[in-house]
Amino acid sequence: MSMYKTVLVMLLIGILATPLLSEQKGTINVTLKPFKKMQGTLFICLYDPKEKFLGNPLQAIQKPVTSNVIEVSFQNLPYGDYAVTAYQDLNQNKKFDIILVFPQEPWGLSENFVPSIGTPTFNDCKFPLNSPEKSIDIKIRD
Repeated sequence: MSMYKTVLVMLLIGILATPLLSEQKGTINVTLKPFKKMQGTLFICLYDPKEKFLGNPLQAIQKPVTSNVIEVSFQNLPYGDYAVTAYQDLNQNKKFDIILVFPQEPWGLSENFVPSIGTPTFNDCKFPLNSPEKSIDIKIRD
């Protein structure tokens, strides 16, 4: 009977702990560099698989570009896959300027993905958040 109780207790602990594991949350710290021009606004967008990538971000941060390194954090995020995009709005028109397929403003993507042609996808830029803190570096490209 003792073995039966032990197995039952372990089973109950496993069942009760499952929601706690799925509710784990963390922070994504993003370092973006280098910035060559100290002007304009940096737009940093966070996406998860449920959001339309390059559409409506899960979260967005705007920061003035006043140094060649900028750090931001996205907090209280459920564990899972995410992607980050960034662009420096040099002319303050609140959009990422592109001529044909060529960016006209500095930009960067998580995983430092560089599309050969066409638009990047979420899968190209995704990374896992599976610990209380995740730090990523994004290279800003001109």
